[in-house]
Amino acid sequence: MAMLDFLDPPEIRKLGRNRLPNLLLSGQEKRRNNLAQTVIQGDFLSSLPALEDQTFDLILGNPPWVARGNVETSSLSRWQEHHSKSDFPIPANQVACAFLWEVPRYLKPEGRACLLLPALVLLGDQTDYFQLSWFRRHRVEAVAQLSDLRLFLFPGATHPAVVLRFTKEVPPTGHRVEYLTPKANYASIASNVVAVEADDNKSLALAEILANAARDEAARCWLSYNWATPRDRSFLSRYSHCHR
Repeated sequence: MAMLDFLDPPEIRKLGRNRLPNLLLSGQEKRRNNLAQTVIQGDFLSSLPALEDQTFDLILGNPPWVARGNVETSSLSRWQEHHSKSDFPIPANQVACAFLWEVPRYLKPEGRACLLLPALVLLGDQTDYFQLSWFRRHRVEAVAQLSDLRLFLFPGATHPAVVLRFTKEVPPTGHRVEYLTPKANYASIASNVVAVEADDNKSLALAEILANAARDEAARCWLSYNWATPRDRSFLSRYSHCHR
């Protein structure tokens, strides 16, 4: 399939229909009856018989970056009809947040998921309750904050990105989250490699993340560890306490 991306349409036609297997499986079909078909076409937020009763070791994805009704979100509306807003909050109707809730149900007990998401999932001004609920229920292993690399990784992108790697397990007491905050520099652009300097590899206590979310300060927490020095964070903490 990757090879076909580099071929011109006339060359693809020369291969002939009979030479390529039909890999496409409709979301309304059951995979067990179509074992040779491996590409499922369907709405992940709707019922997919092809995924029924299946779990996976690894799920990688780049969910739609859609919020506030910018495009048709009927599938999100149907999903919300079956999920309590208090138990499964979706800030600003961000479809990516629904994917964060839905993905764990398809993970094996020791499976992992890694999703590329809009940074506003963590930095938005309405995401505190979502973060408080979601981080309590899933063990986040690592967060990569890619805001400073927006134009380097995705030329023309209007929104920064963040990557979350997590499992379906409830995080243990004392859990910490690896927080990577690489910065754009000439070496990265020249070598086409994302370098993570020692100062940009942090370990955040989940308790601190949840405490900030409970105070509606989740975004400040993520941003301060992205840009601020320890002295800056100490000042921000004192300033915050003085103005509560």
